[in-house]
Amino acid sequence: MLAVTVAPGSPAARAGLRGRLLLAKLDGQPVVDALDCRFFSAGERVVATLADGRRIALVKAYDEDPGLVPPPLVPRTCGNRCVFCFMGQQPRGVRAALRLRDEDFRLSFLLGNYITLTNLRPEDWRRIRRLRLSPLYVSVHATDETVRRLLLGNPRAPAILPQLRRLARYGCALHVQIVVCPELNDGKVLARTVADLARLRPAVASVALVPVGLTAHRAGCYPLRGLTRDEARALLVLADRYDTRLRPRAGTGWLYPADEVYFLAGRPFPHRRWYDDFPQLENGVGMMRRLLDRLPRLQLAGRRPYTVLTGVLVAPRLARWARRERVTVVPVANTHFGGGVNVAGLLAGVDLVRALRGVRRGTVFVPASAVNADGLLLDNMPLAALRRQTRAAIRLLNDEGAVVSGS
Repeated sequence: MLAVTVAPGSPAARAGLRGRLLLAKLDGQPVVDALDCRFFSAGERVVATLADGRRIALVKAYDEDPGLVPPPLVPRTCGNRCVFCFMGQQPRGVRAALRLRDEDFRLSFLLGNYITLTNLRPEDWRRIRRLRLSPLYVSVHATDETVRRLLLGNPRAPAILPQLRRLARYGCALHVQIVVCPELNDGKVLARTVADLARLRPAVASVALVPVGLTAHRAGCYPLRGLTRDEARALLVLADRYDTRLRPRAGTGWLYPADEVYFLAGRPFPHRRWYDDFPQLENGVGMMRRLLDRLPRLQLAGRRPYTVLTGVLVAPRLARWARRERVTVVPVANTHFGGGVNVAGLLAGVDLVRALRGVRRGTVFVPASAVNADGLLLDNMPLAALRRQTRAAIRLLNDEGAVVSGS
């Protein structure tokens, strides 16, 4: 049984349901959480069985939400102690979500969160198989188990390749990430990892190479360093090698370096076609290409002059567009996280306030990815407080170069 709330105006409301009720089944399938509600509500006609035995037919569009709102999933937390974990490198005062170490196969399917497969119980495997949850997003990092267990900080982590093969047998598509830590899982270890994963194609549908992210808040953490330019270029060589080998046969790419690798290597971004359907976009793979393609058609709105606040990595790539459109691009140093954190989506309110000190008029565009749905920046500063720092109008600009919020 699952307690749900009926959303006003929804298919469930149109069928005469109101308020809170106990839901037993959807289309004859028992429901225990939000995953079941999502999974069994597809289609144009869904039969809801209530705890009192009533069976109510809900008529809706195929992808329309039936309006039976379950309680939010309570994420399972991660039992690993990854040596590179970004959650463990946070300063004080960040949003609570940035400290949450989740490890939940349900959120992997629903939201694209990466999981290590280290906490799956037998009933979880049965559920994955029964529902054929696909795609799933898996953090592999290394197929050498000694290296992987070191990286995860978990000497009891199960071997990853048998788990990936099992998911492949279940018919699951898998998107994999490898967080590359110099002198731990790069070089020959990385070459072996990528080769092992390539043998699991097409079940392993894509692989992202992500540079380790290091903040200035690593007291007591495992000693790590960031990628050098030569190491970043070596990752691009590896990706090009697999692209040359696999694309003619499969028609798509497979091994995708994150945008930051191109920044570190000082290399131009590939053409949009190289990213195919952007399977690793939320992992920072291809965001810059989408933005660069969008820029020629971007029409900023508001009072001039225009000012764009962005990370120090992105700013130089916008220079030509900025000159043409008479836009001032301000690279914002990240003192809140420090270290090598230079991307726009991790800019905190304290750093944006500092960048606004010289802006007195016009319209300022701030990265939308740095603001959550509640209007809070990463250091819990309300967007309204940021707006009080300047007479300029502030608007949010998303990763595709679209204005998503007015002042």
